[in-house]
Amino acid sequence: MGATVSDSGRVEWTVPLESSGSTGTFVVRVTDDGVPPRSDEKSFQVAVSAPLEILGTTRSGDQWTIFWHAIPGTTYRLVRATTLPATEWSPVPGEVTATGDTASQTIVLTPDVSASFLRVELVR
Repeated sequence: MGATVSDSGRVEWTVPLESSGSTGTFVVRVTDDGVPPRSDEKSFQVAVSAPLEILGTTRSGDQWTIFWHAIPGTTYRLVRATTLPATEWSPVPGEVTATGDTASQTIVLTPDVSASFLRVELVR
């Protein structure tokens, strides 16, 4: 599966694109270095959703709307940078909680925003 667990207990896994829409079981086993060694095992389900993908944009006057694939009940935010590659991304005001399988956010184009690069982040 290719998942790793850091010393602090953080699980990291780069999801293969072909796993989209699937559900799998993660099993985590730990063993200490005591005498005798003790161990434990926990498992949990992981559901893999479709990748976060911007579907398109529309513009009306100084209003720009960005649409993306979403998971209902999940909160997203737009972040922006003024150059690429970006070392710092700044949140665009307002978070969006998806109510369906797509979500969108409308922003006002101002000189500082129109010269920006935008991306969508999953918040929670």
